[in-house]
Amino acid sequence: MDPSRGQTAGSAPTAGSQRIELLDALRGLALLGILLANIHYFSGWLFLDAEGRAAMAGPGLASIEWFLYQMLIDGKFYTVFSFLFGIGFALQLERLRRRPDRGIALYLRRLGALLLIGLVHLCLIWDGDILALYALCGLLLLGVRDLGDRQLLWGAGLLIASPILGWPLLRWLGIEPSFGLEPLAYAMWGELTAGSSLGPVAWLAQPDWDALWVWMQTGPVFRAAYLIESWRLPKVLGVMMLGLWAGRRLDRGLLTVRPLLKRIALIGLGLGLPANAVYAAIGGLHQEQMLTGILAQTVYALGVVPLGLAYVALFAIAWQRREKRLAWLAAPGRMALSNYLAQSVICIALFYGVGLGLIGQLDPSQFLLIALAIFALQVAYSRHWLSRFRQGPMEALWRWATYGSRATQR
Repeated sequence: MDPSRGQTAGSAPTAGSQRIELLDALRGLALLGILLANIHYFSGWLFLDAEGRAAMAGPGLASIEWFLYQMLIDGKFYTVFSFLFGIGFALQLERLRRRPDRGIALYLRRLGALLLIGLVHLCLIWDGDILALYALCGLLLLGVRDLGDRQLLWGAGLLIASPILGWPLLRWLGIEPSFGLEPLAYAMWGELTAGSSLGPVAWLAQPDWDALWVWMQTGPVFRAAYLIESWRLPKVLGVMMLGLWAGRRLDRGLLTVRPLLKRIALIGLGLGLPANAVYAAIGGLHQEQMLTGILAQTVYALGVVPLGLAYVALFAIAWQRREKRLAWLAAPGRMALSNYLAQSVICIALFYGVGLGLIGQLDPSQFLLIALAIFALQVAYSRHWLSRFRQGPMEALWRWATYGSRATQR
């Protein structure tokens, strides 16, 4: 995710007049989608099996919500964030070309600061962090920045589709899909909990900071195992390369060309909706059988990224006619890093046992309403904060770590 402002030229941070408000609003939309996805984890819904979800919400609501979550939300909004990161990288390349003596160093400092923020978030706050992965992929983008447009598109497509062949190849070779990290994580968990029989929901519901610390000690290993097993790095890097391609065309009005946006939306919906329907029907990526596993990887590649890009195109089309009605998303998007991190803290305070302990007690009609309420508060707070300051608090820290200068007050 690139929660910061897009930057154009020069070595100084971007001024407010240089911002592209549509990109800010898209970040705001992605931030809302990320919260709707992550609330499934914080609420404990993600840890329940089909029977547990049916017992809590009734079989009808449980099955419909889970199907729609996998079809319309799961993976789609990290796609949007990754795409925006690639666009931001393309804009920063202009600065690198104008100031090659300093631009690379600033970019590396910027990614180093993001990596540090992500690692702190991952190890001390929430084990579902995505920032550290974005920082690592941002480093890899340096290696492809000089590729031509056709090479970028082909490379992106190959990376996004790589699990279709890679997943069965690992199975055929007998290689554990997380390269041993998942068994290691479970071994660590068993040792730290002395073989406790408590499931994830019951464990996190304990009003005990020591229990939460035990959870967090194994969290980074479980997270790394999941990212490797789900082939997240090549997928994210591929989408960032698509964003890099798109960012090269922003000055040509890429996000305002309605015929192109309509084609992207139609292709994305045409591929994405049926592929994601199959993905949801078979129960996601975690498959034991070879054939269903290959099918899951295929429909994920054909469905998630196209549908995520369709969301971008549809929003850009709507922006042309409804800019004033959609502009409220720009304020939280300008503070996406601050808001993303704040969502973790707020949700832990609401759901974990060290807070209000709501985990495992709410059905989707309740926890999704809470997610919308959290985002509404973030919209209001972001507008208030940005009426006084140019950046959010974490954006200001990120800027200081990159440029050695503080965000100035209005």
